[in-house]
Amino acid sequence: MSIDDKQIAQFKEKLIRHFADVPPPDNQRIALGNDWESQALQDAFSDVDWRTADKQIIQRNYDQLPFFSPEAFHFFIPAFLVYSVDEPEGSRVFEYTVYALTPGKETDNTSQWYVDRLRLFTREQMSSIYEFLDLVRQNPKAYDFYVRIDRGKKRLERYFELAHFTEA
Repeated sequence: MSIDDKQIAQFKEKLIRHFADVPPPDNQRIALGNDWESQALQDAFSDVDWRTADKQIIQRNYDQLPFFSPEAFHFFIPAFLVYSVDEPEGSRVFEYTVYALTPGKETDNTSQWYVDRLRLFTREQMSSIYEFLDLVRQNPKAYDFYVRIDRGKKRLERYFELAHFTEA
């Protein structure tokens, strides 16, 4: 089963609705680090709105999602999701977005990293991310990702619950 244009349009409408009120990160809080690569990421996304982000910015930064601060990840993930559903075949953006949203084997570091990152998301926003993973799973060309998506989605759901319902 493949994804049809109607499913994609409905997904994008929900995404826009669910992320409409997310504030942009401060330009100094886009990247996690202080090195030259972090500065390049910060420069690329400063004053960029995810709704109007140029596709070339997304393409050039296809592998940078893990290096965004939690606030920047929260704000910019919709741009990567939209690009990924529009350009799934052979797209490094698609591949690395799936990787960023499907945690691998758990370690103390990865668990805390995802919990910190997902703390900013609402249930509605997470439902959009889960829907993205379900849409990806329907694409026969994403066959290599099926197991990763299934396992990763379960881990992501658990990390979201930990982020919101285990506060001391």
